[in-house]
Amino acid sequence: MNTRRCIGMVLAVGIALSCCGCAAIMEGNKAQKVMTGGVDEKGNFISDQKIMTLAQPDDLELYRKLLPSQFDMPKHPLVGLVVVDYVEVRPWPFTRYLEGYIVLRASYRGEEGWHCIFMPVTKRVAMWGGRKMGFPKYIADRITLAPDGDGWRGEVFHDGTSRLLLTFTPGEVKEEPVYLREKWDLGGPVFQLNPPAKGPAVQVVKSSELGKPEIKTTYGYVSVTIGAAEHGAGLVKPGTILPGMFEKKTGGNGVLKPGA
Repeated sequence: MNTRRCIGMVLAVGIALSCCGCAAIMEGNKAQKVMTGGVDEKGNFISDQKIMTLAQPDDLELYRKLLPSQFDMPKHPLVGLVVVDYVEVRPWPFTRYLEGYIVLRASYRGEEGWHCIFMPVTKRVAMWGGRKMGFPKYIADRITLAPDGDGWRGEVFHDGTSRLLLTFTPGEVKEEPVYLREKWDLGGPVFQLNPPAKGPAVQVVKSSELGKPEIKTTYGYVSVTIGAAEHGAGLVKPGTILPGMFEKKTGGNGVLKPGA
C-alpha cells in the first residue's frame, strides 16, 4: 500500500482525536476546575505508538443511531478504531497516557469529518482536557498496548470486561481496501457535542502537526473486537480482520484548534 496515503488512512485528524488535558494545572479531580482552554502553540504530542484500522460498518441502522441528530450520514460511512500510547507529551502535568477510541465518519453543515463515540483514557488530565472539548472521555480500569509475538495487542478494560481489542499482525496487504482504492476523502475536522454525548452545542476541533515528525509504519492486518457491553458493539462483527497498521511517531509536535 502507498505509504503516505496509509499513514493518514485511519484519521487525518488523529491529533485532535487524542485531545488532551494540556491546559490543566494538575493531575487529579481539581483539573476540571482549572482548565484555561488554551492551546500550547509549541505543540503537545511529541511521540506515540498505536494500532489503527478502518472498517465499513456492518450495521448502518446502528451507525445512524450512534450519530447525534445534529450530524448527517456521510457519503461513505466508516468506523475508525485505535489504541494508542502517547509516550511523550507536554507540558507538565500533561504526562504519558494510553487511550482507545472509536470514531465514525460524519457530516455537519455540509462538511465531512469524524465523530468520536468512545474514548477512555488512563490519566485525569487527559480526561478533563478532552471532555472540555466535547470528547466522551472517562478513566478506564486499564488500557494496554504491548508486543504480541511478531505484532502488537491493544486492549481497553472497564467494569471488568474488555471494551475494545485490537490485535495487529504484520504482513503484506495484497489488496487495497476500497477507501484507498477509490481515494475516498478521509480528512476533515472532528465534530463533538458539548457537554460530551449530550449537547446540544456542537464543538468543532481541527488539528495540525508542526514540524516534520519521523514516522515508522508497519503494515498488516488488525483483528477487531468491540466488547459486547459497548453501545457500538454491532458496528463491526467480533473477530473481523481488516487491513491496518502499527505506527510509531517521534519528533512531532501536534496541536489542536477548537473552533465554533
